[in-house]
Amino acid sequence: MRLTARFILGLCLVLGQAKSHAHEALANKAVVEKVSSQSLLLRFEVDPAKLMHRGLEARVSFETFLSRYAAMPANQFQQAVDQLQTRVAKELSVVGADGAQLVVSRWTWPSSRQWQEALRVQLSLYKARPDDQGHMPAIAVQATAVGLRELSQVQLNLPKMMQPIFVQASATDSFWLTDKAPAAVVSFEL
Repeated sequence: MRLTARFILGLCLVLGQAKSHAHEALANKAVVEKVSSQSLLLRFEVDPAKLMHRGLEARVSFETFLSRYAAMPANQFQQAVDQLQTRVAKELSVVGADGAQLVVSRWTWPSSRQWQEALRVQLSLYKARPDDQGHMPAIAVQATAVGLRELSQVQLNLPKMMQPIFVQASATDSFWLTDKAPAAVVSFEL
């Protein structure tokens, strides 16, 4: 079979775009780890700029958002971070097999100064290459979820602003949460 130069070039373009989208899709990750019979550790790695943009100002362009928040006074930026963190905590839910809501607490977040610095770096990169938004390092966030009974399985619902997000629940259980599949059941061995 003889391949033409046009076909090969087209194939290379398609594969290159697929690789680019796959890299961007892996920006947000979560790990669900059972740490005791009644508690879970939830660890997240999220793109700080995309999370803030989707969570606080999704109706404005990404560039406008970055410009505004990167230059925002520190005290005003802290209020925005507080608002985002409250919203994430409110919209995240973990429900046990018995239907009871687990208490999600002990959140750890980067400082607002680290967030704003990440946005400034992202803005510099965006200005240099506006078509390439997928290379910022993720920020680490974690929380614990505690139930009153032993956890055999839970339903995990993550905020839309974090999606798409790849969730690793065990060595053999991983899945994507997206707008079309916003929740999943995670089972644990007893």
